[in-house]
Amino acid sequence: MTQTHTTRVRLMMLSASAAALIALSVGARAAEPADGSRLTKKPPSSERSTLGSSSARGDCHANTPAPSEPFSFTVDGKNVDGGTERSHADSQRCTDLALARADVQIRYDGLNTEPRLNVVASPDAALKGDPVTFRTHSNYALLIKRAEIRIFEQGSTTRQTPIAVLPLDRGGAQWRAPKEAGDMVTFVLRVYDANGRFDETAPKGLDLAQVRGGKVKPDDLMAVYNGNALEVRNIPISGGAVLVSGRNVPAGHTVTVMGIPAPVDAKGDFAIRQIVAAGEHQIEVAIADKKGTASVFSRSAIVPDHDFFYVALADLTVGRNATTGPMAILNPDRADEFKDQVFVNGRLAFYLKG
Repeated sequence: MTQTHTTRVRLMMLSASAAALIALSVGARAAEPADGSRLTKKPPSSERSTLGSSSARGDCHANTPAPSEPFSFTVDGKNVDGGTERSHADSQRCTDLALARADVQIRYDGLNTEPRLNVVASPDAALKGDPVTFRTHSNYALLIKRAEIRIFEQGSTTRQTPIAVLPLDRGGAQWRAPKEAGDMVTFVLRVYDANGRFDETAPKGLDLAQVRGGKVKPDDLMAVYNGNALEVRNIPISGGAVLVSGRNVPAGHTVTVMGIPAPVDAKGDFAIRQIVAAGEHQIEVAIADKKGTASVFSRSAIVPDHDFFYVALADLTVGRNATTGPMAILNPDRADEFKDQVFVNGRLAFYLKG
């Protein structure tokens, strides 16, 4: 008779990140409403309007405690003891509630920093002499110093001299094809960093035949945001990605994140991801109506220098054999495994990314 007593122990370690924490706080701002947002006119000016009475509803900015206030009690960033002191933690909580009421989320991802670069022409089929608008998008726009659209004759390579170079203005450019141009041209988007290194998209075609229109609508931001045509990479990417998303944006309103337009779908949902370098940054989200009046949410974010994720699983089995009878005769090849002794088996599995 053989008896085996076994004890199995499993150990699991999981870490979201040892350094992938984004420190969010609210920069000090005067005369801001209690819901954490502020209203401003675009373009920015000295004129300010508020959401209700600032004196009655308070604001979200941090201040220096008065000498007579050694401590205070706050709930959701609001003083409940009549004090006036507000720490950065109170400011953060106040703005968190304001973002939640606006259905806006700010998140950080230090592991998904794949660069994206794209350009589309609208319309993508036009008559010679008609205006063509080029729209661009990049998820590392804050690392780009300047950008340009380079247009080439059909059959030319991107190493040859372009027939036109269009500098970008607010992420776009416009061009009218000359009468002497061929029936088809190709174009690329080239972006440069502060050191002159450049990234470039794959060539795309623009039909200049005897038709107007094409598949790309002039106001369709999704056409450029949903693609990635990056082909030539020279700009080093480091830091982390800030993801801003939201829901229920009123019809006719526009959204900008850190000065970059975000596409809003028919349901009022939006999402935009931008890679930022390590260090402290100001994350500003503005939701503007047709008149240019915007609700602005501003937060400072600290992006760590290093970020990693790991998960580990350890499986340990400890047992003791107790055998009676002629085991060596019954199973001579495994007789040693059933001796009266303790045995230990184990395995370790892990995953690390950083």
